[in-house]
Amino acid sequence: MPMNISVELSKIVLFLDDLIKSIGNKDLENLSSL
Repeated sequence: MPMNISVELSKIVLFLDDLIKSIGNKDLENLSSL
């Protein structure tokens, strides 16, 4: 696998990880506000 493809893949994985964490934080805030 060419190097630039693996770099792009790792960027995507990190982006998805941040997205999941931010969604999880919003869910926690919604639950605690009830």
